[in-house]
Amino acid sequence: MLELDSIAYLPYEILRLTVNSISILSGSPGISYTFSIISFYTLLFLSVIVFFIACANWLYGKFNKQRIVTSGIYRYFRHPQYLGFILWAYSLLLYDKYVFTPVKGGYFAPPSIIWLTITLIVIAVALYEEDGMVRLYGEDYVRYMSKTPFLILLPKKIESILLYPTKKILKSCKPQKSIEYFIVLTIYYLILTFLSIAYNIFLNLNLY
Repeated sequence: MLELDSIAYLPYEILRLTVNSISILSGSPGISYTFSIISFYTLLFLSVIVFFIACANWLYGKFNKQRIVTSGIYRYFRHPQYLGFILWAYSLLLYDKYVFTPVKGGYFAPPSIIWLTITLIVIAVALYEEDGMVRLYGEDYVRYMSKTPFLILLPKKIESILLYPTKKILKSCKPQKSIEYFIVLTIYYLILTFLSIAYNIFLNLNLY
């Protein structure tokens, strides 16, 4: 049975394949169910730490009357709270797919479609908030944006590929109007859905 938006699992599948290959080449039997449990708890712990530090950092900055919080973890990510939330949700996605065992004879469809939808919405909200920050703080926030990654640090080539649909459709790196946010969100969702279909077909071909 095809899983809609299963492309969400690809990063973890690449990690599993890499670790499994290294394990086999080193003479070990390969990764096991334990690896998935360790991955789940590691990501869960990391996400909670990132979110907690981000909240504490933001509150500390506001108590000290900082107009724009750019210190601490905000020096490395513009939206660490959202990053922590996305990682937390992804850890639960991994749990549902690789750790959780349904009752005998039952089937549990992993909620990848929910994770992708929430992630896209969170990203859209973050972009919308940045528009407000630019209007409020002007060049100060623009300079902060220019030197600090949005969620994670990406190579320029990968960042360019990810932004290509937005640039092609809107002739800009980011949406400016409410309707543009909706259009971009829909376009990326459709792209990920089509990639998921292709990914599922590839997986099914390799099963036979």
